Amino acid sequence: DGSAVHPGSKADVDATVLQNTIEQTVLALCLWPAIGFLAADDGPGLIAALAVSFPLSRLAYWMGYRISPPLRMVGFSATFYATLFALVWAFGIWFV
Repeated sequence: DGSAVHPGSKADVDATVLQNTIEQTVLALCLWPAIGFLAADDGPGLIAALAVSFPLSRLAYWMGYRISPPLRMVGFSATFYATLFALVWAFGIWFV
């Protein structure tokens, strides 16, 4: 009916998940090309693994948030730290 969502409602959770997913997508779009370049030999496989894990991690984030907000950390960690560790690994290959 166009009214504002109630804090803690399913619509509020979904809006929060969508906002966080957009943020994680922008982060991935900025970092994954650099990861692919820095890890040129392993880049395509690494990027493919990140691309497969991304929607699964986002789904885990959404389901965890719906069940209990602290459980969202499982999906968030799987999304964010996978990208972060891949970047650190790629820099390690590049500079070693």
